[in-house]
Amino acid sequence: MPRTIFLYLLPFLFFYSCIPSPTQNSGFNSFHELKINNVTFLAQIAITPEEQEQGLMHRANLGKNEGMLFVFPNDDKRAFWMKNTHIPLDVGYFTADGTLQEIHSMNPYDLTPVESQRTDIRFALEMNRGWFEQNNISLGAKLDLNALNVALQRRLAHKNNFID
Repeated sequence: MPRTIFLYLLPFLFFYSCIPSPTQNSGFNSFHELKINNVTFLAQIAITPEEQEQGLMHRANLGKNEGMLFVFPNDDKRAFWMKNTHIPLDVGYFTADGTLQEIHSMNPYDLTPVESQRTDIRFALEMNRGWFEQNNISLGAKLDLNALNVALQRRLAHKNNFID
């Protein structure tokens, strides 16, 4: 009888072992699959002020389709700089509905703030310089908020704090 119960429960045990645990793939250094229009990329997600301050500083390189998405709890004017950042980057500024509103280039080690012109920016995406152009991503492109919600849940962030 105990063997029968074990065999009956085996599929459930297998199923639950495949579900990521709250700590699996949830750290700041983890990359998450995101999309803009039909372009898939991998991004670390910076949520806390400490993560956002660290950003991509001290990185020697960044993969071709890798970057960092900064998620803010409210809409505001945003500014980024390149303190201790070795890699030339582009930053894309997005509104809460996932629409790309601005793209700016940033030079390594430049401490001059690269400010958004808009005051309703919720997300910022740093990618290798030229990535947006190389992938035909222009103003008006849409960040896939469903994929972002999944990634935020993996990061154990409560999505309602970040996405309307």
